[in-house]
Amino acid sequence: MSEQREFAVEAYFLNKYSYVAVKRAFHTHFGIKPRGPVPDRKSIVLWVENFGTTGSVVKKSSGRQWTVTMPENVETVRQSILRSPRRSARKQAVALDISNRSMHRILHEHLHFHPYKMVVVQELSPRDFQNRITACETLLETLPPDTLAFFSDEAHFHISGHVNKQNVHYRSGNNPKELHERPLHSDKVTVWCALSRVRIISPYFFEEDDRAATVNSQRYVDMIKNFFEPALEEMNLGNVWFQQDGAKAHTA
Repeated sequence: MSEQREFAVEAYFLNKYSYVAVKRAFHTHFGIKPRGPVPDRKSIVLWVENFGTTGSVVKKSSGRQWTVTMPENVETVRQSILRSPRRSARKQAVALDISNRSMHRILHEHLHFHPYKMVVVQELSPRDFQNRITACETLLETLPPDTLAFFSDEAHFHISGHVNKQNVHYRSGNNPKELHERPLHSDKVTVWCALSRVRIISPYFFEEDDRAATVNSQRYVDMIKNFFEPALEEMNLGNVWFQQDGAKAHTA
């Protein structure tokens, strides 16, 4: 292989920098058939550049990579991770001139660092934290000691078979181009639930004519009167307090 590279570089200069002439000379010198494999333009360019830079047709390594997880190497990796925790392990290895294998060994076996995904949550302002504390303090001061509080809410559940494509993989020799069709407005049900420290009252489905219905003030009041209140009467729980959020359907 080295002989072929040397010949290609020499032929390149002898033929006045002609890549086509280099390929023809390659066929003749090495007895390669007309349609046989010869170096492409990209390979010849690389060999010529290496020769001009290093005096050799073989690309030389920029330096010896670390292969031993010595304590000083571990500490160097630690400091690099602390400075740039979002940089990938591969890029960290390149920046520190460490082999990728050694980098992963240091991260997992010595530093016990593991990759974690960012979790997206609702943004909270500084005022929200104080409001939470105030609400809890108000409840503790207001509710009598023998009170049983029910906390309630409703949620939507899609019944069309929602698929998270990040968790679905299909292993095959060829791309099956598998598709999952999702309707623009998928079918769903709205379920209400109330829970306390001793009992759960659920589920209640908001429906109309056997189809899921939007929660409005009238349907919400009907649920309270015809479902929640009868359930409380059957349980005979004594002093009960009921909590609901400030949704328009709850307060209109």
